[in-house]
Amino acid sequence: MKISAFADIHSNTTMLEAALKEAKSPGLAVLLGDNTHYGGFSDAEKVLETMDGKKILALPGNVDTWEVLETFEKKGVSLHGKKKKISGFVFIGFGGGKTGDAGETNFEEAKIYSTLKALCKGEKKIVLCTHLPPINTKIDLTSSGSHAGSKAIRRIIEEFYPVLHLCGHCHESAGEEKIGKTLCINAGAVKEGNAVVIDLNEKSNEIKFERIKVF
Repeated sequence: MKISAFADIHSNTTMLEAALKEAKSPGLAVLLGDNTHYGGFSDAEKVLETMDGKKILALPGNVDTWEVLETFEKKGVSLHGKKKKISGFVFIGFGGGKTGDAGETNFEEAKIYSTLKALCKGEKKIVLCTHLPPINTKIDLTSSGSHAGSKAIRRIIEEFYPVLHLCGHCHESAGEEKIGKTLCINAGAVKEGNAVVIDLNEKSNEIKFERIKVF
């Protein structure tokens, strides 16, 4: 199956349009949070309108307000605290940041862990989708060199080993890293022209991906 990952749009729908055009047929589009920049209902609606009816799973980020999550819930596209089975894979999601991050949509690490553990238990062929990256990796580094990721998400990956993990949040750390058997991909910030298109083989779980860069 084809998956397109879009993170950290920060209300820049012009760059989102360009990334969607470059992705051509984006398949399942996953919005990985910080879709708006402290925006509310109208900002969330504008992002969804830009997606123009494409098949979407969406998460809030730490600088999305609760209104953004409410919009995703009303439109039936939210993956926050949920799991959805698509083409033989189980998509499991948790959005927002962790307590102390900028913005209002933040959660205690214990809440992130307990929610994801309950969702992952007993499942196979998991595609884990979060706003936050796992801590202590090259994909959670800030410009100052500190690690801004989540201990809970790393723990979930190490316990359940999803087939694939998609995240964003740390704009400066677009890239990928393997934790055990799991390929973790930070999609990079759409507002800076970044996105990722992934080809996930439904039989072998083989992953091929291409990074999009638009200007």
